[in-house]
Amino acid sequence: MNYYVFVCLDGIPIFETILDEKKEAIEDFEQIDWYQTKYIILDFKSVYSKKNRTIEKGNVSYKNKVLTKQISYYRIDILKAKKDLKTKVVFKNKNDLEIIKFANAMFIDNSNAFLKYIKKRKILRKKEIQAFEKAFQKQIAEEKILDTWKNITQA
Repeated sequence: MNYYVFVCLDGIPIFETILDEKKEAIEDFEQIDWYQTKYIILDFKSVYSKKNRTIEKGNVSYKNKVLTKQISYYRIDILKAKKDLKTKVVFKNKNDLEIIKFANAMFIDNSNAFLKYIKKRKILRKKEIQAFEKAFQKQIAEEKILDTWKNITQA
């Protein structure tokens, strides 16, 4: 079983990845059996909602009819996920905890923590991880420049 995962923020796709049964990125796309692929949409919500649970699961539907069982949808409340990790809420499903940890690494922690997380879990291909590393190095250099400008006071 393969998983084609779409990661979204407030309904807008950020990136996608294809994972194998061990939930690690597939490097060679020729290995993929598209008939056995399950599509997963992880939609992270940045707006806090009191009535929703931390993770809501479902299938993609249109006019109250499920389009296909092959597509699963997860809506994750980022702020509740952070709170659940701090208070050490126990989840019945191990996948829910992994999604919560992923949300924390991606949206709450700094870029180095996110980079360590994706390297450790191997959720992106090596080439994509290298691109993230370069982007984060540029970001850190730009942040240093901005910080030096903050320290300059007008005479």
